[in-house]
Amino acid sequence: MGISFTKKTMLAMIAAAMMFLAAAMAVPAIFAFVNDETDAAVAFAALAVICAAILGISFLAILNLKWQQPVRLKKRNSYLILLVTVLIVLVVSALPWYMSGNDFTLVDCWFESVSGWTTTGASVLNQAIMPHSLILWKAICSWAGGLILIILAVTVFPRLGIISEVISDDPRTENAGMVSPRTKDAMKLALAIYAVLTVLGFLVILPSGCGIFPSVIFSLSCVSTTGTVEYHAAFPITVTAYLRIVTALLAFLASFNYFFYFNLAERKIKKALREYEVRQYLILIAASIYMVGLLLFLQIGGSDVMGLLTNAIVYVLSFASSTGFAFRADADIPSASAIVLLVCGIIGGCSISSSSGLKIGRVVTSIKLVIRGIYKRIHPSAVKPVTVGKRTLSPDKSSFIAAYIMLFFLVFIAGLVLMSIENQDMSTTLTSTICAYTNCGSFFGKMNTADFSIFSVYGRIVSSILMIIGRLEIYPVIMLLSRSFWNPERSR
Repeated sequence: MGISFTKKTMLAMIAAAMMFLAAAMAVPAIFAFVNDETDAAVAFAALAVICAAILGISFLAILNLKWQQPVRLKKRNSYLILLVTVLIVLVVSALPWYMSGNDFTLVDCWFESVSGWTTTGASVLNQAIMPHSLILWKAICSWAGGLILIILAVTVFPRLGIISEVISDDPRTENAGMVSPRTKDAMKLALAIYAVLTVLGFLVILPSGCGIFPSVIFSLSCVSTTGTVEYHAAFPITVTAYLRIVTALLAFLASFNYFFYFNLAERKIKKALREYEVRQYLILIAASIYMVGLLLFLQIGGSDVMGLLTNAIVYVLSFASSTGFAFRADADIPSASAIVLLVCGIIGGCSISSSSGLKIGRVVTSIKLVIRGIYKRIHPSAVKPVTVGKRTLSPDKSSFIAAYIMLFFLVFIAGLVLMSIENQDMSTTLTSTICAYTNCGSFFGKMNTADFSIFSVYGRIVSSILMIIGRLEIYPVIMLLSRSFWNPERSR
């Protein structure tokens, strides 16, 4: 008897996940063995073997099953496959911490895994005493999480109706979500660009004098917009202005729409420079740097103008790219500057990138929808389409963006209520919710080092769920709460 395309796809996704995990865990296993981190080495090696065994079993199962007539996957099945695969990866990735012999709890191991894969960068463990192989593993998870998000944005998300690229003029978006030769080429190009940015990041960070291993960690973390946060607590390094600026710039470049890089790689320079979302993102960055720099100067003052400007650049690039790293605890930053940075963190970077947040494309479109609404109030009979760049958005896409933004803030309010049960002060409750939900990881005040150990087990679980919701663009997780998801016939 044959098997449905959906079940075969599920096996294929599990096999792909196991293949990656087996290969990825071999790297920290070798590293741990060389550095005499015996318990961690055994944990990574054992898990790599287990993942390889599951890969083999899944592959054999696929070969022994007969194909039925291929059918197009329904959205419900696509959501389910995506979520099951994500949960499997998160659980398996948490096991190295649990098996490392450091007496980490299951919840803490889960939190570290989620924080890594969602490129949040937050932690509940002391980085200074953590085995370096586990720091490397978290950086690898973050790097892979950023890459997979870009691939999902080109292929899976559009298929699920999560149209992140609505304002891109690139023709590749017309067939997004379909595994066509053109889409495969885009995936390969995205991987190549991601790898080039990673190598470039390593090469520009290395001259800072922080050492080879920290340079690797910082480059992996910044390209994935995870951030360095308190990783440097584990390394005897001197944090210089050069290190702060190059890591911020690397995260900034990683938050660009990858269609911009696609056009550059194909030598379509003019088209790349006309990428609407990137231009709007640059305007946001420039305006924010000006505002934060001016506010720092007016409210803090002093003769170190270059130092204030450096801080403004690093802060804005960090939060706008949803990286959230900070090499020093500036908990006393003026409130006005903090508000500007908070807005940057909520907006985030561009779509089709490793950054999180609302995305500048959706924000620009929503502003145009508001302007159109006001205009229609004054001129009810006028026909005023919503145009973004050279494109006119259809009513369906405009409605989708408006609904997404409303859902974004509804989930945020729900998360805020749930985190308030921890009974922290209002500032910490607000910023921790934003840090988790936008995958920014850190902010100022108590969250200036992305340390979520101040929360109980309950708070850590809620935070990890918010990280997953934010990273998967809300809909794949929220759909689980829909009656029609579990019982399509009953909802009709």
